[in-house]
Amino acid sequence: MSTVVTGEAVALDLKPASIAMRGLGTLIDFVAINLVYIGLIIATAWVLDRAAADSSSLLGAFALGYYVLVYVAIPVTVETLTRGKSLGKLAVGLRVVREDGGSIRFRHALIRGMLWQVEVAAVFGGVAALVGLVSHRSKRVGDYLAGTYALSDRAARNKVQLSVMPPRLTQWAATADIRSLPDDLGARISQFLSNAPRLNPGARMALAVSLAEQVNRYAAPAPPPGTYPEEFLAAVCTVRRDRDFERLARQARELQRHDEALHRLPFRMDEYDPERNYGANGYPQTTREVSY
Repeated sequence: MSTVVTGEAVALDLKPASIAMRGLGTLIDFVAINLVYIGLIIATAWVLDRAAADSSSLLGAFALGYYVLVYVAIPVTVETLTRGKSLGKLAVGLRVVREDGGSIRFRHALIRGMLWQVEVAAVFGGVAALVGLVSHRSKRVGDYLAGTYALSDRAARNKVQLSVMPPRLTQWAATADIRSLPDDLGARISQFLSNAPRLNPGARMALAVSLAEQVNRYAAPAPPPGTYPEEFLAAVCTVRRDRDFERLARQARELQRHDEALHRLPFRMDEYDPERNYGANGYPQTTREVSY
């Protein structure tokens, strides 16, 4: 595992790609690129031959243009648009990211693509393999200059679990008022609780204390003395989730009642009898025989 510190000073344990997986992905890319390049050369030579043109000079010019297109332009464009993917990396489950774990940009892809010609294409991957063997993240020269490395995109992820109400905070949660808690703070709490098992203990405790101090300003009454910060956050997250669920359920019931009312027939129309006389007020009029 490799520790990456995010902008919020949270240490995440990420799994860099092994040299074997990087080599396999590079091999797939190398074969695919060469097949495309050879196919373009053969197709161009056939067209020039049919056109009866001076194929020797024209084919050399096309070959140079195709090399720049296939070996540099297309890989750099694909890696930029896919944020660090290529055909080989997609096949083996890898992604190129920045040193801080963020997505790469055109600058990173261009540096990697230019140096790929020297490290891989020119010497069949010899330089990249040699540098990757002595690198703790299996990085090649292009990664060092671009500030990137390959990450295993199929690493096992912890399943997101719903927060559970701590038993000793059940009574406090029943009367707690956290309606003024900002939505963005609530989202940060939920994200922290989902990612907490992946954080190292020091960063986990520091972030829990920081979030608990922020939440404490919006919670009334305060939690019981001796409450652990992460338990406090779990209780707050559970209360918000349960109350939001109840509110949405009430809204769904109200909408259902309104929907039934809108689709119901007009007043007493289901009892309408065309053979009866109706007055101006909409009620049926009865006639009685009066004897004098």
